[in-house]
Amino acid sequence: MNTTWHKVLFLGVLFGVIVILNIQPQTQGIEIFEDRSTNLLTADNARLLPHQLIGEDSFVKQEAPPEVSISDAQALVPLSGGPLEQNSYESNRLFLKTRLALAVDIDSGERLYELNTKERWPIASLSKLMTAVVATKFLEKGQVIQITEADFNPLDPSEFHSLKVGQSYTVEDLIRAMMIGSSNQAAEALSRSSGREEFIVEMKNQAVAWGMFNTYFGDPTGLSSANQSTLDDLEIFMGHIWREYPGILAYSKNSIKTLTDPVTGKPVVIYAINKFASRPDFLGGKTGYTDIAKENLISVFNVNNRTVLTIILGSDDRFGDTEILLGWAKNKLDI
Repeated sequence: MNTTWHKVLFLGVLFGVIVILNIQPQTQGIEIFEDRSTNLLTADNARLLPHQLIGEDSFVKQEAPPEVSISDAQALVPLSGGPLEQNSYESNRLFLKTRLALAVDIDSGERLYELNTKERWPIASLSKLMTAVVATKFLEKGQVIQITEADFNPLDPSEFHSLKVGQSYTVEDLIRAMMIGSSNQAAEALSRSSGREEFIVEMKNQAVAWGMFNTYFGDPTGLSSANQSTLDDLEIFMGHIWREYPGILAYSKNSIKTLTDPVTGKPVVIYAINKFASRPDFLGGKTGYTDIAKENLISVFNVNNRTVLTIILGSDDRFGDTEILLGWAKNKLDI
């Protein structure tokens, strides 16, 4: 009797185990917003970043296929807290304090150094380069735009702003304010002047037209962490700006610039954020920073009569890392 009971109990347990093992979680199509404390967006910012749909392979980094741009539904939560695939020999050899780095001869396309060039990363105020391109294409340089309350983004943590409500500036001076002082108000005013949403669409369209299929713009300033790109895309981007919009980079060479309100005649002084501004070998560039993106920097230099583009993303010392990359480039080009 006891033997029979033991058999029944054993068969019951065995059946339960089989049932449990055959229950598979169905993750296909489930909407997941990655919950990392360092990556959580503010409530205001989260609305700009749609959730990512993933399949059975847990977190999938979805890259847009050729000739397909990144859509709103594909914008990724920034992975600033996760490890990237590093080239340990090169990165340790250069002692870079960055996650992604590139040095390339912008004219010939010869790559002098590369690290994680295909990883998408929030680009912060590097976005203003595209804002400047779209403004240059669609707005008249002399058009006067007044700064309004709407140009002060609630995500902007700055307490001091060079441009004030009620002041007016030309499109050209607003581009200068972006490229020299990285003014968020200038970027918002430019986009607002022709319809903010339509302006952002043009930023996305231009990225697609230039083959930047892993780039996304959610706002004109870069305050949104949805604004993301890769080093590969940014190399394409800077090639077009260097050849087609050299004036944009020329603005950024100034370490200080006085802008004048054409309505009141009152001046305002803009100071450069970029430490390389006014350096003889510096041909232009753009800084970028948010807590999530960390320190970003795009720079163009004259190196032994070669035009060298350096890009740093996710750095703890963007200027130091750029100096290291620049030294590496000089040595490579001397060989």
